[in-house]
Amino acid sequence: MKSMARLLKKGLIMAVVVFLVATVYELVAGWMFLHPRRSPVVGNPKGWGMTYQSVQFGHPLVLSGWWIPQQSDHSVTVIIAHGYSSNRSEPCIPLLAVIRILHDMGVSVLDFDFRAHGFSQGNMVTIGALESQDLNMAVDYTRRHLAPGTHIILLGYSMGASTALLTAESNPYVSGIIADSPYDSLKRYLEEDLPIWQYLPRRIFQPVLMTVLPRVAHLSLEDANPASHLRQLGKRPLLIIAGQRDPLVPVHNAVDLYHKAQKTDPHARLWVVRGAGHIQAFKVVPFDYAEHLYAFLSRWGHLHAPPYLPGIRTFGRRD
Repeated sequence: MKSMARLLKKGLIMAVVVFLVATVYELVAGWMFLHPRRSPVVGNPKGWGMTYQSVQFGHPLVLSGWWIPQQSDHSVTVIIAHGYSSNRSEPCIPLLAVIRILHDMGVSVLDFDFRAHGFSQGNMVTIGALESQDLNMAVDYTRRHLAPGTHIILLGYSMGASTALLTAESNPYVSGIIADSPYDSLKRYLEEDLPIWQYLPRRIFQPVLMTVLPRVAHLSLEDANPASHLRQLGKRPLLIIAGQRDPLVPVHNAVDLYHKAQKTDPHARLWVVRGAGHIQAFKVVPFDYAEHLYAFLSRWGHLHAPPYLPGIRTFGRRD
């Protein structure tokens, strides 16, 4: 009996130790998730043959970015929103190549770092919940530099794509949205997909993660739910892009967003790129990507067709 009691005691102690270690590990992983290491900004627009200005804007956090204007009047300006733990250069895309294509079309661009990324202030990331405030500040900054009648389009990647949807839902100055690899719900993303990023056993760590992260970040997961608020976009044009082989934000996120968007606007579009991973559509099919950008943006006015594109498709303009 004594030996059995000792075994039970040892087993109980081991169970408690395992639970404590698992909890501490999850808390550390959660903290690291909210405070990712800043990746360096690689290159600048000048290296791609573009004139630009380094700018800062926002309050209380000061955000840093590049303003890449056109020399003549233009009808379209694009604000770019990068992904989690990256920055305005997003070299895995590479984002500066996309900006050069937009520039060649005659589009002005504001490309900036979200809070706690690149050279912007802040020390915590919330995967869109608070980043929408940053994007609203970017819209306000851009409006101060534009002539009346200029259209502001948001082009977001991953976290930036979902943030663009969240921002546009409540910002009437946004004319259209291009969302590349967005999640449809932050809550579902944390439940289903975050463990893939953090290499965590879902059944063990997910309950702790879902409880701790909202409290630490002081956010409501329900507030960061693009899918539930898509009706607020009205009939503003929306293009959703997804990689068929995206392991981090699976394609069903984009498909779900598309179906919900179609209930309000049957002209919403979904482009799934075969063989593409997470935010890799441009890298897999760069010319097709450029043509989709041109077709989407040209509905707000005449754009220059870059001579290096083999052919320009049009989706048709809407009045």
